Amino acid sequence: MDSQNTSEPELQGNNLGEVINSIDTGLPDLSAFNQGKESWPELEGVNVDEAVNLITTENAQLKVFKVEEGSPVTRDYHLDRVRIYFNPETQLVVGIPRCG
Repeated sequence: MDSQNTSEPELQGNNLGEVINSIDTGLPDLSAFNQGKESWPELEGVNVDEAVNLITTENAQLKVFKVEEGSPVTRDYHLDRVRIYFNPETQLVVGIPRCG
């Protein structure tokens, strides 16, 4: 292996933070989507349609999904997605809606 290879950042001294900040994760800046808000605990127990309307009114950039309680979902994480779990019989939000 060539010791002169400079394609990878060198981890020396105090530049570790710079190296970490320079890594492209492919993820968008969280603040661009939720304006600092990541969860809505006040919506637990509220009608699911009202909860969707409130979140989309607060931030139209978020993709809000209604998910029946107990339904299978993917485990991937999206900063611009909010899943609202609800009881299909009562139409009330169960759990706290969160970004992810």
